[in-house]
Amino acid sequence: MPACNCGRLPGRYRFAGLPKSSWARCGDVSLAACSGPAGRYEPPEMNGQVYVIGPLKNLFDRKCMQLLTGPTLVSRRASSKFSLGAAVTILASMVVALLLGLFAVFLPWPILIPMVVAPVGLILAWIRPEIALVILVAASFGVIPEYLLPRLPVGGGTIRVEDVGVLVMIGIVLLRNGGGIRRAMKPIESYYWPIGAFILAAIVSAALAVGLHGVEQKNTFQELRPFVYWLWLPALCLAIRTEVQMRRFLFGIATVAVVTAGLLMFQSFTGYSVMTKGQAIRDLYTAGDHFRGVLRSTSPASFIILAVLMFLLSSFAYAPGSVRGPLLATLFLVLAGGILVGFGRGVWFSALLGVLLLGYFVRTSRYFGVVCFLVISAASGIALLSMVKPDYVSAAYDRVFSVGNELDYGKSFDRRRAENIAAVNAILDSPLLGVGLGKDYMPINSETTSWESGTRYIHNTYIGTLLKLGPFGLIALLWLVAVTITRLWSVTRRCSSALPIHFSALWAALAMMIFTAITQPNLLATPGVLTVCLAIFVSEWFRSRESAINER
Repeated sequence: MPACNCGRLPGRYRFAGLPKSSWARCGDVSLAACSGPAGRYEPPEMNGQVYVIGPLKNLFDRKCMQLLTGPTLVSRRASSKFSLGAAVTILASMVVALLLGLFAVFLPWPILIPMVVAPVGLILAWIRPEIALVILVAASFGVIPEYLLPRLPVGGGTIRVEDVGVLVMIGIVLLRNGGGIRRAMKPIESYYWPIGAFILAAIVSAALAVGLHGVEQKNTFQELRPFVYWLWLPALCLAIRTEVQMRRFLFGIATVAVVTAGLLMFQSFTGYSVMTKGQAIRDLYTAGDHFRGVLRSTSPASFIILAVLMFLLSSFAYAPGSVRGPLLATLFLVLAGGILVGFGRGVWFSALLGVLLLGYFVRTSRYFGVVCFLVISAASGIALLSMVKPDYVSAAYDRVFSVGNELDYGKSFDRRRAENIAAVNAILDSPLLGVGLGKDYMPINSETTSWESGTRYIHNTYIGTLLKLGPFGLIALLWLVAVTITRLWSVTRRCSSALPIHFSALWAALAMMIFTAITQPNLLATPGVLTVCLAIFVSEWFRSRESAINER
């Protein structure tokens, strides 16, 4: 590599963490024009980009977004003049807008919306893949209403844009970024075999269900959809490669969580439905009691909301100065309010375990401050809610302390018990291969036929895996759970500067794979798989960056 020959900055420079093949396009050029006290130079071959060399450490190159060490190279792009390409782009946009306006007169919205969304989405995925992924996350969790998303009817069912979107994203980022695939995928290489085995078990189960048992393809494909969502892991790794991209992505996920929490409260308090996934809006029933005026509003993104809340609490405990008190209190009330109106005891229980688990990792007096903050914020929220919606306070109280009654005569518990009994009988009939994806196992009665998947749905993740995929699928799932929890736990125990990130990811994985896995089919449903993928990716991404810095 060339060295600075001006005499003011002895030594050489390099782009840390990048392969030699990328140095040239990242600014490794001749320093013949080096001058000035800071080593400013502007090589003519770099098209007006100005580079400044200084003896700073741990700075980020604004062009390459890579952590630099030693004598640091920082680049700034000079302001470009209005070009012919910009004029053509503006003119093309005006023509497209005019054509869409004309088409809107003749074409129905189900056709017009895909015509608008598809090209805009492709352009955004090319320019800002991390933002496109955030939008796909919002669509997958139902934050974007389904009537705004294009659908393609195929084989009696529909192909959803959020399902196809992850495959399109993989193709786009491969074309956009070119090489470096192996290096980009390195953070998740420990998950190749367990996830691969789990997906293989699902493919075999689907083939047996359609080929041997004659199950309708629509039902099989519906239960096979969640396994496609494991492709989110390579899509995230290939799309998000720099610190700036990761910051944008995390900010986008946090925004989705806050918006979802706000919409959940709006739906519950007003009765107007905005989001179309989850159980949307319904009256609250607890152990047979009907709470009039209390509307339960749920969302598949509930655990994302709680993961952001865990990040804020762990940031407050580990680095109090990183989160301001008023901002933390405001976000806490919004996020906690979104969780409250869902009235999910499993979600509440997971949140309590998360707060207790935080004390294990912090182990300082700062944790006492977190507890005090929670008590004060909870008291303030309850007082405010008592003045505005007092029925919600009594409903939440009964929801928490009615667990015993639910076990005695609760309808929800009876449904789960009937599912488990029927599943055990079906497993005994097919102990090696399982019944297959999409095959009915529940007896037909008035309750199971009241909704489309009533004879196929099962709440327990592990019994459901053994039922659908057989023992091989259950072993693959347990292998995946062991690898995930072990790796996320070990990196969280290091108490690095990214502890809030690692802790929130660990909590999300524990909540989906252990805490609520016996009451919900988390890893057999798309929201649960996506939540686990996000947790694995974020923690492993920061883990790989920390390891790279320590090696240097």
